[in-house]
Amino acid sequence: YQLHSQSLNRTNATKYLGVTISADLKWNTHVSNITAKANRTLGLLRRNLQVGDNKTKERAYISLVRPQVEYASTVWDPYTSAQKSQVEMVQRRAARYVTRRYHNTSSVTSMLETLQWDSLERRREQARLIMFYKVVNNMVALPQQDFLTTSNRPSRHGSHITFLHIPTRADYFRYSFFPRTVPEWNQLNSSITSAETLTQFKTSLFKSY
Repeated sequence: YQLHSQSLNRTNATKYLGVTISADLKWNTHVSNITAKANRTLGLLRRNLQVGDNKTKERAYISLVRPQVEYASTVWDPYTSAQKSQVEMVQRRAARYVTRRYHNTSSVTSMLETLQWDSLERRREQARLIMFYKVVNNMVALPQQDFLTTSNRPSRHGSHITFLHIPTRADYFRYSFFPRTVPEWNQLNSSITSAETLTQFKTSLFKSY
């Protein structure tokens, strides 16, 4: 810990388990790092995987590029419009690559609809809810009693366990995992949150989006 603190003070940012943490607790540096890396990988694919089969290129993007902008996203999920747009641009470039439509008048939105790709923002929200399910059901080493307080108020979305909102002041805490995900969890229907297995939860969650 002391070593990481010294590194953080010296450079204003340090990488820990693949996530770049800045001294101001903002994600600008991390987002810039991962999008630059993903764009380089996408450029490599464009130069070396010049095939006519869209499915092959789609699998390459999903396997090699998208994981780079989703790794540990429950930790750093950005909340500013600029950062969210910066991440989405990776997928928008990938859509042009897969569909081979590079003209500036081509609609990337229609490409994404044709490919049936969810936005990366939506996928990050789903990832946070899946992690929250794991926490609530003691599937990860995060004791929920240290972070969450059960609400006694009945839910408007069925009889499922809800949690009190976590009071915050600074944005870096307000948009961190627990304060951000609690309201989203509380909005889910009880048929989703009461799933007996993680697989059932994922299936129900994806169907609801």
